[in-house]
Amino acid sequence: MKKSFIKAERTFILLLSAGNIIFVLVCILASFIIHSRNSFVAPVPPEETQTEQAQRMSAPSADDGDNPIGALYVKITGSSVVLSDDNGDGTSGYSEIRLGSRYRYIDEKVDPLGNKWYKFQYSSDKTGWVNENSATLIITPPRGKESIRDFVAEIGKKYGAVGIQVAVIHHGAVGETYEYGYATKGSVPMGPDHKIRAASVTKVVVGMNAMKMREEGIIDLDADISEYWNSKLARPITMRQLLTHTSHLKYLKSNGSRNGTLSQLKSPASYRASAGWLYNNYAIGIAGATLEVAANRTLNSYANEKFFAPLNIDTAFNSGEIREKRLIATLYNPNDSVSRTAAASAGFSKKGVGSNAPFFAGGLTISAKDLAKLTAILANDGTYEGVRYLSEESVQLMETSSCLAESRGHDFEQCIPLRYQTDIYGQSRMYYHLGIAYGTLSILSYNPDTRDGVVVISTGASQVHDDRGIFRICGEIVDYIYNS
Repeated sequence: MKKSFIKAERTFILLLSAGNIIFVLVCILASFIIHSRNSFVAPVPPEETQTEQAQRMSAPSADDGDNPIGALYVKITGSSVVLSDDNGDGTSGYSEIRLGSRYRYIDEKVDPLGNKWYKFQYSSDKTGWVNENSATLIITPPRGKESIRDFVAEIGKKYGAVGIQVAVIHHGAVGETYEYGYATKGSVPMGPDHKIRAASVTKVVVGMNAMKMREEGIIDLDADISEYWNSKLARPITMRQLLTHTSHLKYLKSNGSRNGTLSQLKSPASYRASAGWLYNNYAIGIAGATLEVAANRTLNSYANEKFFAPLNIDTAFNSGEIREKRLIATLYNPNDSVSRTAAASAGFSKKGVGSNAPFFAGGLTISAKDLAKLTAILANDGTYEGVRYLSEESVQLMETSSCLAESRGHDFEQCIPLRYQTDIYGQSRMYYHLGIAYGTLSILSYNPDTRDGVVVISTGASQVHDDRGIFRICGEIVDYIYNS
């Protein structure tokens, strides 16, 4: 019996040892499984995930004056920043910007996650941040400016405008319009259809009509205009010279009659000793009057047939010819005093052929929306909504530089009669014209590559200029919209 007990005890010990071994093995296996599972809970993120995380991060806080310009993809290579407007994996479309050039290095910061941000200046007063991981140039929007309409209102208040109209051209089509303030202060809110004397942007419309007459064989840009007046003038003058401000004419006061204008042109006292660029309202008035005598009809009549009526535009060089006179806006000086009443603008009487020279330098009375339609013709190489108004050749002639000119300390290319600048308001290039008269400040502008454009007409605003020689109220709105 004792032997049986010892045998049973040995068997029990062997079984217990085997159980312990199995238990230990199970524990080891469980530990391995748990450890393996934990290793899948927080793996090292793949490179794409890290990039996504970086792209979702916010840039450092916006500085005052920062504006949205969308996203540009970048490569940081030593002393250069390589920018592109697409995220392709090749180098096509990239351009190298060296530090210290227009995209000037300003600062760098490290965010709480350890990502480095580089700050660059991309215009005279705008800055943006480049993140080294996301490879995206991020421009943070200014605080409190949630829409273009809010921004226009803010700028109107900033510069003391009584009224503002803005029209936007998207890819050659007129899109949104924005209004601020009053057409008549305190009683008539500014609407999209109110007509404002748009000042010198009128010259561009005169130029468009000249190009149309050139296409129809009515005029030659380089012929002496004496043949249209059927009288020998004191000096030879061409339409091209008149429209590019390069004639010998002095800056005189336009005469309100055909015979009076002809007398001025025949007088040697009306001419400068030497030619050269001179911004000249009088010369543009002569250009418009010459178009009238060449076509033997008023320019308003001609423009209405070729442009205004087909585009459903109620406008006129002589505001007395506006059909809906109730829509004519009051003009205000920067101190809010009335510069010209709506009634006075509506009271200009219709004049005959060759007698409208005073109106062609700045008399076009129009809404920003309708002026944008005319601007879109140029942006679209002569067409609008499938209808051709000018030939491509005519638009190219208008966009051809005649000379380098200077205004308010800044150079630009003088075209017919457009102006041209590069690297302006975030655009590689831009054609434009400004207007200032009777308290109106205006600009029409377009980029021929994108076919985008912006038109601004304001009344009563401060007449300060930016570093491009453009009225700040117009330039800041144009800059914001182009880069939104």
